[in-house]
Amino acid sequence: MGVRRVLMIDDDVRFLKLLETTFSIVCRDINIEFTYFTEGLSLLDYYEEHVSEVEIVISDYDMPEINGSDLYSVLKLMDPELKFILVTGGNYLDLEEFRLRSNVYGVYEKPIESILRFTKEVLSHI
Repeated sequence: MGVRRVLMIDDDVRFLKLLETTFSIVCRDINIEFTYFTEGLSLLDYYEEHVSEVEIVISDYDMPEINGSDLYSVLKLMDPELKFILVTGGNYLDLEEFRLRSNVYGVYEKPIESILRFTKEVLSHI
């Protein structure tokens, strides 16, 4: 098996650093590569080149270039089997309606009460 990748995107660098630290501790013995993005277009370029290696994408909803819902739609066109988790810090959408309509693996509201539990739930989908 080749490289297994988890992609995370959020324009909040502090939140990405928190995820990076938590995932690196929890996954130190797991052969998974984590790649972090602050811009949606960069993630799209990367995803297009590595689609067969990506296990799951974790995305913020509210971002400057492309929101998480639109990002999900574009990525789903590239890979109908996409595993996707949406994280949002505001009331930008009806979370339950989005979850049902999009068939994503999870929708979480910030602040996430337990980053460790979130990390374990993400890993359960890999």
